[in-house]
Amino acid sequence: GGTVSLSGRVASLYEKRLADRLGRTTGVRSVDVADLRVDPALLRPSHRWAPPKPPARRLRRALLAAFRIDPRVPNSGITLTLDAGSVRLNGEVPNLLAKRTAVRLASYAVGVHTVHDHLVVDTGQTVSQATLEKRAEAALRRDPDLTAYDLEVRARGQTVHVTGAVANHAHRMLVERVISAVDGVAALVVQVTVTPTPLRADLTIRRDLRARIRWDAQLDPRHIVIAVKRGAVTLTGAVPNASAHRAAARHAWLAGASRVHNQLRIRWTPRVRAAPRR
Repeated sequence: GGTVSLSGRVASLYEKRLADRLGRTTGVRSVDVADLRVDPALLRPSHRWAPPKPPARRLRRALLAAFRIDPRVPNSGITLTLDAGSVRLNGEVPNLLAKRTAVRLASYAVGVHTVHDHLVVDTGQTVSQATLEKRAEAALRRDPDLTAYDLEVRARGQTVHVTGAVANHAHRMLVERVISAVDGVAALVVQVTVTPTPLRADLTIRRDLRARIRWDAQLDPRHIVIAVKRGAVTLTGAVPNASAHRAAARHAWLAGASRVHNQLRIRWTPRVRAAPRR
């Protein structure tokens, strides 16, 4: 129960990942998109334009620059092989998050239609299973949203298995994100169940969400209006970019919302934000 399987066709890898993310609503434990096929011919008529095809040299330079400046791909030793819109990634990265991020960055590049992932997780040092477990447990303890949960971590080789229960799907995704950033983790098996807890009071959700937004450098609380009714959060106002748009919704889920209606507009002209009051 709680498993959603998606099949059919979408126009891009981005839409496939978006379908996976949107499918993870309240009550859903897992989403299977293996039968969701990417078919670029499905682009809407308004989008039927010939995408630019940058020269291979320019594309290589852009991808390497993206890997270099993204903090999730530290000390990037990634090499690229390009062939008519197909990208092969080789090299070593320190953790699973870096591996996933590199693949995502490559798939988002204009002119790329296929990404072949041959990256290997290697920290340059031998990491024992006990050390990997300690690192993962310490990472979970450092996250304030996860300290209340009793999660068990076991390592088998470079694969980390996590079991336990959390209150909502946002926290389950947070578990995956936190451990995937641990150096030495090459694969992750999350067997964490979602056991809903009684709804938090609307005022408590609003206060918690307001505090989260206030301390997020991407977000300006002066331009975000929060409404909470029976656990459902509605966000209105404006944010500077798509990353901030996603971050606001994520904070709402982590604050304990039962549903999130993200009606924030993206205003592409960023504004300088004053430092939070202490």
